[in-house]
Amino acid sequence: MSGDALLSFGVEVEMLLTPKTDETVKDRYDLATAIADYHNSQFNTSNDLKMLALREGSEMILNKEGFKVWGLVNDGTVIPPKDSGQFSMELTSPILDFDQGGDWRDHVRKALCSVEALAQINTNISCGTHVHISPGRGLQWTEDELREISHAIIFFEGAFLKLVLESRRDNANCKSNGLGIRLAGKKPELCWERLLKHTSRDQLIRAMNPDDRFYAWNFRNMFPESEDGLNGEHCNGYTLEWRLAPGVTTAEGCLMWTELALNFVQVARQPGAHEMLVDKKKRTVECLGEFIANSMDERVSDKRYLKPVFEHKSGRFSPVEYGSNKIFTDTDEEDKHQQEMLEKLRQQDNAWR
Repeated sequence: MSGDALLSFGVEVEMLLTPKTDETVKDRYDLATAIADYHNSQFNTSNDLKMLALREGSEMILNKEGFKVWGLVNDGTVIPPKDSGQFSMELTSPILDFDQGGDWRDHVRKALCSVEALAQINTNISCGTHVHISPGRGLQWTEDELREISHAIIFFEGAFLKLVLESRRDNANCKSNGLGIRLAGKKPELCWERLLKHTSRDQLIRAMNPDDRFYAWNFRNMFPESEDGLNGEHCNGYTLEWRLAPGVTTAEGCLMWTELALNFVQVARQPGAHEMLVDKKKRTVECLGEFIANSMDERVSDKRYLKPVFEHKSGRFSPVEYGSNKIFTDTDEEDKHQQEMLEKLRQQDNAWR
């Protein structure tokens, strides 16, 4: 078991950027270069992490750099409004550590501060925030850990859907794991019994992602490169990816969703975690919050960022098959309270600047 090891992770923030000045910005790569240059000039101590602007198709440079730098890359899945003058972009983090020092939060703040300095950050329903999580640098998830995490994912799937914007609930990029494995809404003991029948890592991975990686929780990064036909771009053998979070426009939004994913996985991975998830009535937002709060490691967690996730949210949402034609539309009021709370956190965090 690697349950006592520190989690390592990476974050991908999909966004639409409008340059604050168009004097020297001719295209997406010009904007990315300007942001990277600004970041590297502003944050240049030995503890800071550099940023690279990457041309389309050159993402593997980050691999060659050992995933020690931020990357700004084109993202073809992010669709800007027609004639908006916005550039689709993905900000990709280096490998970070969920540790007691908490330096990762400052690294996220600095990177998004650099983007904000030169561009207005926008999002739409094509944007998401993805968190790649490993059990520690150089470590792989064990079969037992993946089974515990899988059970918790299925148990709380409806609660997670209640936490996010409606447009994430019927989305081709973050489909239902529970429906994929045909266990959504089933009794917890039946879910655990079925998961026990998958007797290897590979069987569990294929069960949770039967056909592709576009599920709320993507297990397929853990296949070797040749297994999934992804040419190594997404397969590394180590990370579990959470894809359900919506796009964000601030560092605080990114920190909020990342904190949620890390704390959930850290609790769910523990031996015997499934024994706490036996009452079908406790699949709600409130019980998800308790599940995390009662077992979270306060040495590495910052509860301030979990409060905006859970406050004023309750119940659960039943997953739907992608393409069900159920119409979900985000409203201006839907996350107004959450944004107000994040703005307060932003004001508190300004002390580091």
